[in-house]
Amino acid sequence: AVQTATAWRAGGGGIAALLCQGLAYTALERWPEAATAFENAAQAGERAQDRRRANFWVESGNSWLAGGDPAKARRAFDTALAANLLSPQMQGEVHLDRARASVAAGDVAGARVDLDRGLALVPADPFAWYLSAALARRQNDLALARTDIDKAVTLQLYDVKHPTKLLRTTNTSPDGTYAFRGLKPGRYSVVLELSEVDVALGGRS
Repeated sequence: AVQTATAWRAGGGGIAALLCQGLAYTALERWPEAATAFENAAQAGERAQDRRRANFWVESGNSWLAGGDPAKARRAFDTALAANLLSPQMQGEVHLDRARASVAAGDVAGARVDLDRGLALVPADPFAWYLSAALARRQNDLALARTDIDKAVTLQLYDVKHPTKLLRTTNTSPDGTYAFRGLKPGRYSVVLELSEVDVALGGRS
């Protein structure tokens, strides 16, 4: 796949070929090469005024982070955010990714700033609360860690007659209550799903 993408790029494949190259390197977990390919796609997107360019920077940042280079990851995330092209939800997710990069770089205070920004934009994302709880534990703020992990509890709703069919998910509110609205009369089962907090700062599964 790498050879095909490289040949396509050499033949004038443009942004599409660069993205294909990045995905091919990603599949092989060759993270620096993947990050560079996505970065080249983003730069080409800037020249072409392609509105997807911020997303390409995000891909580059996550590749740098996976490859163990948090400094380059943060620069890529900063460029993505500065483009002002991402939806509010995507901005929130990028702040969460930037927080992980800050933790990897040893910048715990910077990670907390990004996490708080991310939480303001994607308060319904359980992973954001897992990240916040894990960081609070690193900061020895156990009260905040407990508060945040309580918010991260995800509940799954199933129809009793079709127990493998997931109907909806919701998160508990800070006081522990929850609701599934707009349901038809019937019998349902609720399943609690809670991931391990200790691995939250390592990445998304």
